[in-house]
Amino acid sequence: MLNIFGPCNNLGVGTHCLNFGYAIERAGVEICLIPPFGSISVQNESINRWLKNRETFDPKNPSLMIFDSSFLTQFSGTPRIGFAVFETDGFDPIQLAAIKSCDKIITPSEWGRRVLALHGIDAVVVHEGFDPEQFKAQPTPTGIIKFCHVGKSEVRKGTRQVVECFFNALENEEAYLEMHCENPFIIGWQDEIRSFLQARNFGAFGVGISAGPYNPIWRRGGLSIKLFPSQSENLAAVYASSDCGIFPSKGEGFGLPILECLATGVPAIVGNWTGQSEYLGDSYPRELTLENFYSEPANDGVWYNGNKGSWNVPSDKELISKIRWAYEHVRAFRATERWALEAARLREYTWDAAVAAFKEKVLYK
Repeated sequence: MLNIFGPCNNLGVGTHCLNFGYAIERAGVEICLIPPFGSISVQNESINRWLKNRETFDPKNPSLMIFDSSFLTQFSGTPRIGFAVFETDGFDPIQLAAIKSCDKIITPSEWGRRVLALHGIDAVVVHEGFDPEQFKAQPTPTGIIKFCHVGKSEVRKGTRQVVECFFNALENEEAYLEMHCENPFIIGWQDEIRSFLQARNFGAFGVGISAGPYNPIWRRGGLSIKLFPSQSENLAAVYASSDCGIFPSKGEGFGLPILECLATGVPAIVGNWTGQSEYLGDSYPRELTLENFYSEPANDGVWYNGNKGSWNVPSDKELISKIRWAYEHVRAFRATERWALEAARLREYTWDAAVAAFKEKVLYK
């Protein structure tokens, strides 16, 4: 029996926890699930079975916590294994003390291992993954060139930069940008994007302009931008219908939407830094890799206040250039053997592979 302390929801950490749990169970390990604060937002037969095992919870069994690092003092088990997933190169004192309280620490990249080592913490790298049954390789779409961006609307994810650079790169072209970027923790998350579009004479079409589950399509000339709540659609279908992803994140623990997009066979414009650099590797195409950036203290006034190290700010000029390149070349690029080999390599990062490494390196060692 493995005790897993983690959430059940459709957000990043919740998706990580659920998929890791499913893979653990497929590997023949029974699970006792203890969700933070006792609440869940996703239910199915597996989850109900895991929750029922709380009735016989045994703190002598090994426990794994998949949650914000600040909570890593708040679980029991023998040993206590913390999954430290973080986006910047530093920690506040509470995070650091919580991570150090664990008997074992795992992290999803060599970058993360190096950051922890600088703070006196030994960690084992366990790569994270994607669901190959849900995110299947797809053919190149036809029609208007479509870009996509997935991730909570926030400064770290570069949400506004995606919109601005898409507009500046393709102002006089015909192209479509679909953004799944609802942030349930920030009221009015779409206001800044809406103001930017209105100031550039985009018009709103459709329902839900000010409220409701959907936001409208914003159009100006041949450009269309649609803002979806991130949990409203089948993301596999979003990637499958796209030509290219745009992910100018300032920092990622590993970047689940990035990996899911790439594993679908859809190239993405992404920064070669922090956790996602582990998955891009040395062979990822330079035409799509963001390499020009400056580092600054991580500060968004919400989750980061300058006391958790630094993140990397991508260059607007380079992002505009990469979007332009993708607009002109990405469909032909997707037909090359070079991309076929890269996409196949990326599909090796599955949740089952992650659990196999976890069992070998951590659970039974």
